Amino acid sequence: MINIVNLADDNKYSVEEFLMKDPYRNAYIISDINDNNSEIKIVYENNIIRGVLLLYHRSNEIIWFYGNRESCKYAINTINYDSFIMIIDEKNLDIIKLKFKIGYYKEYIMRLKIKDFTFSDAGNIKKLDESNIDQYSNFIKCSGKVVNPEEYIKNFDVFGYFVDNKLVSSGEIVVKTLKTYGLGGIYTLRKYRNMGYARELISYIVKYCSNKTENIILYVRQNNTAVNLYRDLGFKTIGESIFVDYNTGVVP
Repeated sequence: MINIVNLADDNKYSVEEFLMKDPYRNAYIISDINDNNSEIKIVYENNIIRGVLLLYHRSNEIIWFYGNRESCKYAINTINYDSFIMIIDEKNLDIIKLKFKIGYYKEYIMRLKIKDFTFSDAGNIKKLDESNIDQYSNFIKCSGKVVNPEEYIKNFDVFGYFVDNKLVSSGEIVVKTLKTYGLGGIYTLRKYRNMGYARELISYIVKYCSNKTENIILYVRQNNTAVNLYRDLGFKTIGESIFVDYNTGVVP
């Protein structure tokens, strides 16, 4: 018998234990278990956890699913959004296709062991705060990213590389778990690319994290040229996932 229940105090430990079977793939779900913007549903089969569905409510509806195919079929039937982004294993892609008309992209899950990282000299880089909101807002407009600048600076560790007081490259730590931190949103304005700014920015962020965690993970579209930079910096591919777009137009 299969049934779906909401996350609660009496099942939270079991859910975390289930997700820790793959702590890097599931870092985002683990990190958001206690987030007020998240809703988590657990799929049980004969009282055994078979799947976990995370519904994350911010600028876009973002959905993560981890579990087997049968539990995926049941979990997907609870989704009734007009648009969403979803991260799933490729084995479950056909299930999503049957219910939604989607676009999708293949991504690498990459991991860096900080102990193996060689730090480089950093340029004019800092962790952004409220005094940088205007600069970050201008950067967001130029980058095409769809985020709320004030919300991002308030809720995440956002870092920026400045040239002549202009923010030209940025990235964030968007996930924090006992096993790993998650790096995201690395973007450099077109005019300032191929100058090593992203490399220096990432080095700065890794150093910032070095006394807080042993690992950093990131998700990156497989045909993104940034894959070469991440590999050169020491990130290793540890898995693959599918980024699903349903009526959002967002490209990872």
